[in-house]
Amino acid sequence: MRERVPVRGVVDVEAIDPRTGAARRDRLFAIEASANVAACRWCGGVLRAYQGLTTRSFGLFLVRVEPVRGERVDRWLWATAGVLPSVYFVIDRAKTPAQALDVACELLEAWIAAVREGGALRDVFPVRLSPTLANAARLVRQITALRRSVPTTRERPRRRGARPRPRRATLMAPGDLVVDNLGRFGIALQEGDCPAADWLALQHDRRVVRHRRARWWQLLPMSGGSVMAPSPMLRRLGRPSPLQVAIAAHNATAFGRKTLCGLFGEPDH
Repeated sequence: MRERVPVRGVVDVEAIDPRTGAARRDRLFAIEASANVAACRWCGGVLRAYQGLTTRSFGLFLVRVEPVRGERVDRWLWATAGVLPSVYFVIDRAKTPAQALDVACELLEAWIAAVREGGALRDVFPVRLSPTLANAARLVRQITALRRSVPTTRERPRRRGARPRPRRATLMAPGDLVVDNLGRFGIALQEGDCPAADWLALQHDRRVVRHRRARWWQLLPMSGGSVMAPSPMLRRLGRPSPLQVAIAAHNATAFGRKTLCGLFGEPDH
């Protein structure tokens, strides 16, 4: 049974009809927001994303994350994409998209105040901008423009027909969504042999040494990069959603994106 969404006024990104230009734009925002969260060291993967509100230049989404093993992280986060620097935050003070927009702007405004007053940036959200007065002034204008552009009512996107559930398979195959021994979500690319002994000796999880004779898989984590893991220490979750494929592609190298294209075809966004 799918987990209950803990906020109001959001729509599953996978249920949005992609045939309009606005919907394709919103999907790109969803991929960007989800990929920014997936790239964090504490995030094992993004399970789902829900559209909160979007404009021509900004998107706000609720994402359901799975933390890396051992990390204590909220499972539900708001995340933004678009013209403003991306931020993410917990849902405690934001149970609707409008409330979440206020919190996102407050995080950026706290950074602006710290820059203008010469305060400690370690006490505010780590905005990906050089802390200059010019950038602070530009961000003020962007926030003001965004607040004016957000509509008071939003048409709910049309839903597609119900998607059939994938059949369960016992054997893993290229393109499957898996969780590795460290709790990272990734897409299985290809099977291979156990890495060399010097590589095994560098691994923090010493359990992998027990599986030298097993088949190993090359994985493309949703956070980017490439990892190897033994089959017995992988948990198959079925086929990834289009959003999860797009997140992996967003954070992948050119080789990784090419490999995903070979497995899933050209992205539909």
